Amino acid sequence: MDNHIKALNLFIETQKNIYKQRLKDFGCVGKISWDARQWLYGEKGVAWFREGGKGSLNFSCIGRMKGYSNIKIEKNYMDFMRAIIIAETFTTTTLPSGVALEKRLNVLKRWYYEMINTTGQSCPMYLSAEIIHSAMKRHKENSLSPANVSDYCDIAVLLSKRIKHLNIAITSLECKNLYPHRNSSSYTKQRKISEMDGEYTDDEKLITIRAFMCIIEMIYLSTTSGQKIFLNLLMLLIITGFRFREVQALKIDALIKRPIVGINARLLVDASNTFQIAYMLLR
Repeated sequence: MDNHIKALNLFIETQKNIYKQRLKDFGCVGKISWDARQWLYGEKGVAWFREGGKGSLNFSCIGRMKGYSNIKIEKNYMDFMRAIIIAETFTTTTLPSGVALEKRLNVLKRWYYEMINTTGQSCPMYLSAEIIHSAMKRHKENSLSPANVSDYCDIAVLLSKRIKHLNIAITSLECKNLYPHRNSSSYTKQRKISEMDGEYTDDEKLITIRAFMCIIEMIYLSTTSGQKIFLNLLMLLIITGFRFREVQALKIDALIKRPIVGINARLLVDASNTFQIAYMLLR
């Protein structure tokens, strides 16, 4: 049991250090606290939580979920949930949206509710496959959407694999989706895969080489300030993979200037807060 406690504490401490370093990288030290009852995302969010829309990740209670009492969550499990959210945020090549992170948080809350009712314990090391499957069952009994239940069950399986790898739980977490439901729409399937795996990319949505070269040629055709601003914004979207609303929500002090090894490129910001990307071809 001591090994599981050490593994849990190490995981939380590691993710807490990553959280602090990321805040420093984004220039947002002191703007959000690790111990806060909730982390806002959307237009009121800061650092990596800055995006379009609005919402929050509430760690302090179960909240409004059909079939669940709104019980308070103990601090040890709150820290565990925060650590999972940070791990889910920074272990993929792209930052997940606040909505995607909230889905993961809701899964963790469902687990907590079942664990409290089953064992009376609040420590994550008492999580088990039975508890996770019981949470799936309760979700199914209180939902009218089989697709939504299946979506959450898929996320639960992925999170259980992460926890199993960390050796936090006392028992082995051998979990599966008890209520699989696959929409016949190819788009829906790809969307679900994309939400669960940040490294998944639909090749049909990638920009073609010919289109990219045409955009490069526009560098020499842009003459007015407005045309250059629009072109540089387009280049920023392509290079970073940002959504337009994400770029629109960026603040100047959120930018970090770093040398890009192996590529002769620089990211500049001028006095009028306009993003500029200057490419210099290697001779």
